[in-house]
Amino acid sequence: MRQREIVLKSILKASNPEKSDRLLSFLSQTEQAFLVGLPDIHLTRENPSIPTLDQIHWSWFIPILETYDPKDQKFLLKVFPNAMQKSIGKALQITPSPDKISRVGSNFLKETLLNFVFPKELLPIDLLPPSPLNPILQIEKKKLTKLIDYLSLYDLSRELRQIVETKILQKIYSFLTDDEKQFLKIAANQKEPYTTAQIHLDQWDGTKKSFRLTLHRIGLARLGSALSGQDPDLIWYICHQLDRGRGKALEKLCKKEPIPGVADWLAEQMKELI
Repeated sequence: MRQREIVLKSILKASNPEKSDRLLSFLSQTEQAFLVGLPDIHLTRENPSIPTLDQIHWSWFIPILETYDPKDQKFLLKVFPNAMQKSIGKALQITPSPDKISRVGSNFLKETLLNFVFPKELLPIDLLPPSPLNPILQIEKKKLTKLIDYLSLYDLSRELRQIVETKILQKIYSFLTDDEKQFLKIAANQKEPYTTAQIHLDQWDGTKKSFRLTLHRIGLARLGSALSGQDPDLIWYICHQLDRGRGKALEKLCKKEPIPGVADWLAEQMKELI
């Protein structure tokens, strides 16, 4: 119901006061009070945008496709964009069916797949409540992963101050890209409004793999803190831009209550990071 009621509130807001009051009179006091508590959304088009398959990371479709037999999997694979076809095909070890599919049939199958993934009452992106973090949805999936890695550099810069052994410092810097090294200098001179779990380099096994995994985990925690208290639908979209593993981890890191100042802080950092 939430989606329809937000649209209704937007229509009422856009109407003249007399017409709006007349329409509101048809609602019960409880319904009117509920509308008041909903976010104000300005409709920029008559019809909200329609969800598409490429709004979701391909890995979220794997469990759905696995419920079909291989022949049907190959047929369903045809309706995905080419880049997604390659990734899904590799994961399931299948290739698209050579059989032709009509436009009507393709649209039906796309809608079927989307209905499996998208929650029924999920707001379209252009109806999401205003938030300084809405621009994250415009970031390419690869750049979102990069954003997560860069967020961890704030924590790394803090922990590096505790390390005095030159060999360890040299090893850490060898695992960073030139851009990350440059941003690390910026992060060292900035004060962030919150901290996440410590990296604990004193317990690090010295390998590049564990170092990068730890950084990414810390970056996810930072993003989760920033998204805490944000609209649940915004969080859903961002989590589903990532692969299933990272998306589910991020979802658990998002708390119901916001951390004051964090969302605005991240919005400012995105100007440097993206």
